[in-house]
Amino acid sequence: MLHQLLCCASCYDALTALLLLFFSGSPAYASLPLCSNTLRSTKITTAIHTKIADTANRYLELDYHGGTEVLHYLTMLRDRVGFDNLTMAEAVAAGARLLKEEGCHYVVTPNPEIVEVCRENPAAMQAVNGADLVLPDGIGVVKGAAMLGTPLKEKTPGIEFAAGLMGKMAERGRSLYLLGAKPGVADLAAERLQKQYPGLKIAGTHDGYFKEDAPVVEAIRESGADCVFVCLGAPKQELWMARNGPATGAHVLCGLGGSLDVFAGTVERAPKFWSDHGLEWFYRLCKEPKRIGRMMKLPLFLVHVRQEKGKRK
Repeated sequence: MLHQLLCCASCYDALTALLLLFFSGSPAYASLPLCSNTLRSTKITTAIHTKIADTANRYLELDYHGGTEVLHYLTMLRDRVGFDNLTMAEAVAAGARLLKEEGCHYVVTPNPEIVEVCRENPAAMQAVNGADLVLPDGIGVVKGAAMLGTPLKEKTPGIEFAAGLMGKMAERGRSLYLLGAKPGVADLAAERLQKQYPGLKIAGTHDGYFKEDAPVVEAIRESGADCVFVCLGAPKQELWMARNGPATGAHVLCGLGGSLDVFAGTVERAPKFWSDHGLEWFYRLCKEPKRIGRMMKLPLFLVHVRQEKGKRK
C-alpha cells in the first residue's frame, strides 16, 4: 500500500485532498509529519466547525464533514512492530524533541489491559497506532514482547515518562495543561508540580467530567499550552487525543490514565520494590480490590500472546 501514499498536504489544498480520498474510499497516508498534521487538522476543523464545512461544500458543490481517515505511513509499519523500543531516557528525549517540532503530536502508554481493549475496539487500536510514541507501560507488555521474539529494552511507565518530560519542560520554561480526574484533583496536582518543577508553567486545568469536547479544546487553545496531560482513562483519552489534538494548539499530548491522582497525592504509587519486581499491578489490586475485574485482562493478555507465538512458529 506504500505506493498509495499521499505526498504531501502542501502540494494540494488540504480539503481537496481529503475530499478526493473520501469519495474514492481510501484513507490518507501522509509521508511527512507536516502533511499528516495539516490533513488531520483540516479533517477535525471540518468535522467540528459546521460553518466552515458548509462554506467549503457550497464552493466545491460537495457534501464533506470530515470522514476521511488520516494516517502517517509509519502507522502501517507500527501495526506489525507494536511498541517503540526505547529506554526511559530515550523516550523522554524523544518527547522533548516532539515539543520542538511543528504541528501536534501525541503519546500513548498502553499496558496489557489497554492492549486487550484495542483487540476488541478497532477505533482504540487506530488511535493507539496513530500516536507518535507508543510506550510500554508495565512489565506485562515487556514479558509478552520477549515471548514473541521482539524484545523491548525496558518498561517505560507513563508516570515516569511524564516526570522526565516535566523536568525537560521546566528547564526551558514550557507550559503544561492538566486535563482529567475528579474536580479539584488537577488543581491540587498543579500546585504540587509547580513546587516540584519550579521552571514549569501551568497553563490551566480542567477536570475529566465534561460532556462536550469543544469548550475544553477551546480552553486549552486559549491557554497557549505547549503540552497537555490527558488523564481520562483508556480508551477515552487515546480517542480524545486522536480526535482533538491538533485543535488544541498544543505541540504534545500525553495519555496518562490516573497519573493526576498520583501527582496530586490523593493516590499512592506502589513502592519502588514492588515496581522493580514487576508487581505494581498486585500492589494496586491489594489497595483497590474493586480493580479485580480490570485485572482479569492480564491473564487474557498472556493467553493471546501465547496464541500469537504459536502462529509465528
